Amino acid sequence: MSPNTSFHDLQARLRAGSDSAASDVFHRFASRLIALARTRLDSRLRRETDPEDVVQSVFKSFFLHYADGKFELKDWGGLWALLVVITVRKCSRKNKRIRPPISDIGDHLSMIPDREPTPLETIELLEMMDLLFKGLKRERDRQILTLHLQELTVPEIAKQVGRTKYTVEGVLRRVRNRAMQMWDP
Repeated sequence: MSPNTSFHDLQARLRAGSDSAASDVFHRFASRLIALARTRLDSRLRRETDPEDVVQSVFKSFFLHYADGKFELKDWGGLWALLVVITVRKCSRKNKRIRPPISDIGDHLSMIPDREPTPLETIELLEMMDLLFKGLKRERDRQILTLHLQELTVPEIAKQVGRTKYTVEGVLRRVRNRAMQMWDP
């Protein structure tokens, strides 16, 4: 894709079903997504699943959902963030298939890595949080999410923002649902 091609032009071409637009998106992001999938797939799984296959599935999901109007993208960064989220989710789902079922909380705790997040994991989290915050239209809702991330309880948040606990719970439920949709397109 030429550097002069605008994002809005690409969106119009994608909506029109242009194969060349789909090819442009694929060529722009495929190699980075393959590298990401390679780092996210469990080493035992990489013997039977190519990162390239995961990325093909990522693009298939993206193009199907984009054609249905399920994604609102504003720029190249938003498209990249969405493709990263889809890739990470697909890798996570594949990894879960090879892990034994978890029977108690002790097993959950043993799976938490005893390390700081990698720079890529940090970027992914920041991109996800940015998308979540941008999805909230009201300043009050953004304030509720911010207070929740600061680990305040629902009653504490309700008191601070001057709303009922049911309102706070509703906002947090919508945020959770949006986050789940982002992780499972």
